[in-house]
Amino acid sequence: MKKRTVVFLILGLWLLTALAVIGFNQYTVLTGTRVLLKTVPIDPRDVLRGDYVILRYEINRLDTNKIPLDFDNFAVGKKIFLILKKENIYWIPAEIRNNKPEGDEVFLTGQIIWFYNDTRNLEVVYGIENYFIPEGKGRQIEELRGQGLGVEVSIDKNGRGVIIQLYLNGEKFIIE
Repeated sequence: MKKRTVVFLILGLWLLTALAVIGFNQYTVLTGTRVLLKTVPIDPRDVLRGDYVILRYEINRLDTNKIPLDFDNFAVGKKIFLILKKENIYWIPAEIRNNKPEGDEVFLTGQIIWFYNDTRNLEVVYGIENYFIPEGKGRQIEELRGQGLGVEVSIDKNGRGVIIQLYLNGEKFIIE
């Protein structure tokens, strides 16, 4: 094979991979169930990646005294399925399972990253904790701590979420 052909094949594979990732996320955005989750911005800047916001959701720390589960079946690194229910405009935790729900329940798939034995809390990540924003706008988001910031997330049938939009007090928030 000619070097030129090999270069074009490699470039073509990279392009197809990038388009597949974008297409997969777009499919979730278009077909998923949209939920609004309460959040707090944590850190607005990364030297290598530019401006983004680390989002800390109320669902990242789950109090098992309020949400029943069989505590012995859960450990750091294990996958969980968090069933959500709508309360007012936000969606809140309803139940934690270690098996994928059947039917039309809305759920997020997460992974346990910390386990608090004394308080019986779980620390969970869902893959929706980073949100990239326009360069130089990180401080604007950070200043919204404690002001009713929410995130609209589209969740597919496998519990994978994709961030759609930020909200402030129930209204779409436009980063200026």
